[in-house]
Amino acid sequence: MSHLAWQHVLTLIGQVGVLIVLSIGAYLLVRRFRGRADDDCSLLEVRRNVREMHHRGELSEHEYRTIKTVLEDRLRQELNGSGEQG
Repeated sequence: MSHLAWQHVLTLIGQVGVLIVLSIGAYLLVRRFRGRADDDCSLLEVRRNVREMHHRGELSEHEYRTIKTVLEDRLRQELNGSGEQG
């Protein structure tokens, strides 16, 4: 292979390497922030789902209120816990 061909191959390998490093960095960054968002809204999402199940008649009034109370207590605990740390 000529010197010019090797130069093109090395340039291509360098560019692919940079692309891989940037892709991994972007993946880790998105994963980090997405994880936080999922943790923050998981109880709210469950509460919404429970409310929808109640409206569809899948949960009785007693079941709905019991679950709602437990979820609200957990939300309150999480909010108090994060408020003390920050």
